[in-house]
Amino acid sequence: MIYDVIATEVAAPEKKHIRSEGALYALLVLGALIVIGLGNRLTAALDLPPVLVQGTLYVLLIGLGWWVMRFRLTSHRYTLTDRAFFVTRLMGRSEKLMAEIPLKAIEYAGPYDGAKLKELGASMGPNVRTGKI
Repeated sequence: MIYDVIATEVAAPEKKHIRSEGALYALLVLGALIVIGLGNRLTAALDLPPVLVQGTLYVLLIGLGWWVMRFRLTSHRYTLTDRAFFVTRLMGRSEKLMAEIPLKAIEYAGPYDGAKLKELGASMGPNVRTGKI
């Protein structure tokens, strides 16, 4: 099926302090090395079991990695065609289609208004968030 694209927009996270992706990766690697070094010092200085310190550090590093992926490296592309509205998640070079909504199924488009949605008998759906993150 051929779609005629009417509009497309990419929403990417705002780059505040670190504008370069290479600088972000270098900072992450440096941060991981510092955290591991501090863990080793804690293990030696406080005579803590290494399993406890390493487990805590790995959980911390995984949490930091998830945060960076979620809020710094993920963007979304919104595409409006003559027949459907598409939402695509972009991570690096990979793309994943998150939603394809036929235009006939869209009853309301605009700012979130609970009263308007109740009036239309529409639901927000299970994965819709409102407000700023």
